Amino acid sequence: MLAALLLVALAASPISADKGKGEVIGVTGIVPGQDLIVHIIALVPAGSNRSDIAKQVLANQGARAMTSEEFSTTGLLWDQFFDAANTIPSVIQNYNPANDPLGGQGLVALNASQGTWNSVETSSFVFERGDETIKRCPSLVKECPGRQKFDGKNDVAWMPINGCCTLGVTWSGTSIDEAYMALNTNFNWTADASGYNAQTVFLHENGHVVGLGHSNEIGSVMEAVYKGQRTELTQDDFDGITSLYPGGPTN
Repeated sequence: MLAALLLVALAASPISADKGKGEVIGVTGIVPGQDLIVHIIALVPAGSNRSDIAKQVLANQGARAMTSEEFSTTGLLWDQFFDAANTIPSVIQNYNPANDPLGGQGLVALNASQGTWNSVETSSFVFERGDETIKRCPSLVKECPGRQKFDGKNDVAWMPINGCCTLGVTWSGTSIDEAYMALNTNFNWTADASGYNAQTVFLHENGHVVGLGHSNEIGSVMEAVYKGQRTELTQDDFDGITSLYPGGPTN
């Protein structure tokens, strides 16, 4: 019962109204029996039930809603920021530019989202730009060939994603510090406010990569809402990343 209530609560938070076509919701789930968490951004078509769509997009990824006991596992905590001997105190995030619907601006949007989280002076967390990986698919993303696996790469890519309604997914482990992201090329992505703004979505999803869950604070980046273009953190977002990784940059 509690799991069902949690799913309804997540699904009840609209991310955007899409000019009468529907709204977007944020849903988090867990894959039973595996070290896998998935954060999904999903469109609820006009006239559809939010809870039904939430259950559908979770099922498409082989996931289910989380119980209260599992809820604490939704966030990563990257160990390298607490290990003084670590020679690379950052999370290296790679990017696959293939299928970028923005003609190269997808990488600009991703880099901007990384820089925004890196700008928090009270936090030691740091994203680092990695390689461009044209031939590599983010290995935890279910739509990639072969079985889902951790490969230490933390890749981001664009690809068609199964089902009617998933705009994007971010996969991570509950005990392994890795995270992978894919945005769905079947939707209208833009670099401005005329469609789904890529930087806004990357910023929110990279908040999950940092280890943050959804926030109840209205207006925060990690709120499960999308009210158009949003590219700056609020105090709530500052407080969240600082609580996980206190201190200043370690490099």
